[in-house]
Amino acid sequence: MPDRTRVPDRTRRIDRDRTADRTRLAQLPLPAAWIPLAANGILLVLLMGAAVTLAPGITEWEAGVVSGLDAVHSPTLDAAALAIAFAFSPPVATLLLLGVVAAQLFVRRAPVNAIAFALVTGAGWVAVQPLTLLFSRPRPYAATMDEAIASHLRDDSFPSGHTAVATALVIGCAVLARRRRTAVIGVGALVVLIVGASRLYAGAHYPSDVLAGAVLAASACLGAAGLWNAIGMPVLRRLRVLSAFGPVPAPQTGPRQHRQTFVSPRASH
Repeated sequence: MPDRTRVPDRTRRIDRDRTADRTRLAQLPLPAAWIPLAANGILLVLLMGAAVTLAPGITEWEAGVVSGLDAVHSPTLDAAALAIAFAFSPPVATLLLLGVVAAQLFVRRAPVNAIAFALVTGAGWVAVQPLTLLFSRPRPYAATMDEAIASHLRDDSFPSGHTAVATALVIGCAVLARRRRTAVIGVGALVVLIVGASRLYAGAHYPSDVLAGAVLAASACLGAAGLWNAIGMPVLRRLRVLSAFGPVPAPQTGPRQHRQTFVSPRASH
């Protein structure tokens, strides 16, 4: 006869595995030197911004790269560049981010994973905004192209917001991926390169703008992940309403405790 006592044990093990999966982003994987990496990345972007603003020779060299793309314009490439610009625009990126968060909250029932994804991805995007105001750099189309796709843009060029959005989304998807994370990163890197190239083709940015957008987004995401690991769980545990959406890890009760404990929706009522 089968041992029926093993059935509840198997069920409890499955429940524990599901709960662990829904809270697996409570601690994000980070390199040991994440603080200097994030700080140096941000510092590099600031130095790049100062250089392209104060040294006209850099802009003149980069203008040659952008103007060279003016010779390969075609209706097909123009349509592709416009589609990419729309796909990674702030409104669409916001809807995509909110959609992933909603899926994690209401479908996966994983509030911890939802908030971790939103924090890391949002940080990479938001970090661009103050630097756009800090460094006044006109977009290249005015000086390099007779007819440019980006001619309707009137804000400054440095750094590239679309490239930052693409980089942040790729990092967020890599964090959220349960398996084949290397493949996600590889495909994501290709997406970032395509987005950056499309912004050069459209006359919206110089090469240094695109590079700065990617570096800044990656550095901001890294810094946000470190901040999340440091204070994310203590803050979430104070938000009792989150337990209505799914499990939230409870604090460990002793230094030798290795098994993760959780605040379940039932326990909170």
